[in-house]
Amino acid sequence: MSKRIAIRADASTRIGGGHVMRCLSLADELSKDGYEITFICRVHTGHMKEVIENRGYDCVLLPCIETNAQVANEWLGCAWEDDAAACAEVLKTLGGVEWLFVDHYSLDARWERSLQTHFARLLVFDDLADRPHDCDILIDQTFGREQSDYRNLTRDDCRILLGPAFAPLRPQFAEAREEALLRRYATKEVKKILVAVGAMDPDNVTLKVLEALYGLDREIVVDVVLSSEAPHLSEVRNFANSRTQILVDVKNMASVMCDADLAVGASGTTSWERCVLGLPALTIVTARNQQWVDKSLAKAGAVRSLGWFEDISQDMIQENVRRLCDDSELLLKMVTRSKMICDGLGAGRICDLVSAEGN
Repeated sequence: MSKRIAIRADASTRIGGGHVMRCLSLADELSKDGYEITFICRVHTGHMKEVIENRGYDCVLLPCIETNAQVANEWLGCAWEDDAAACAEVLKTLGGVEWLFVDHYSLDARWERSLQTHFARLLVFDDLADRPHDCDILIDQTFGREQSDYRNLTRDDCRILLGPAFAPLRPQFAEAREEALLRRYATKEVKKILVAVGAMDPDNVTLKVLEALYGLDREIVVDVVLSSEAPHLSEVRNFANSRTQILVDVKNMASVMCDADLAVGASGTTSWERCVLGLPALTIVTARNQQWVDKSLAKAGAVRSLGWFEDISQDMIQENVRRLCDDSELLLKMVTRSKMICDGLGAGRICDLVSAEGN
């Protein structure tokens, strides 16, 4: 069988790009080992096909399906049966798929079993532990997750890989780790704040954060990271002051994080990137699936949680920023706690396991 991998993952304005981005990080590692990789994505607004192809991979877009609203899944955009049928056709054309990777909260064991004749092995990403899977390898990068969380959700022979040690990040983060940590322990103060509340930020939390930061009696430099597809990009640009830099479609995120002394960001997949670089963060929960990560990181002292995005106020943001600006001991404690959580080498670990299973 040829060394071919198919990846089923979606991105959209509402879903965000985290699922596709972590699959891309893993694809980059596996392509070095000779694997041919094809992404299968549905045509949502913000589907990231161009990003995937620019990284050198084929991307097959599944068309939108008009279906009964009662059976359509909110994130999938159709019934799981329809998605499985469409994916089956794509997998047939690829032929000889050794591994199918699935990174999608709307797909479970039913979907996986319906396609089992079209691949040799199945790897699933899950952060929720809320549905059954019929797979060979399951990866949940959530900090604090335990094997017992999947005891009744997977086969007895499923290999379950848990924790940020298996977070598939781009190599730029591990490469920048030493320099970033040296800088943090030397600086010990907040001069630049990174605002990264999701590349799409459909609820425009970025603007709320900027309004709060501009109300501080301190001249802090601010970097804002957004996608060119972000629906509120123009509004944020128009509001930004002269001490703010709007960074669009950032490719060198590790460098941007290294330059920052504090982040205000969502508790999504970028949490592990911040941890690798020891970047202290005020975190905002922008999606329900982020709640476990946010709570776990806050309990570990790696972040200070502001909570659900609709509930935060300017006063809350300002109070927490002032606290970290004025308390270098607390700031450095967060650096130390966060750096212990993730080293950025997860993609290599997964690649080694996938390659070993294939031999």
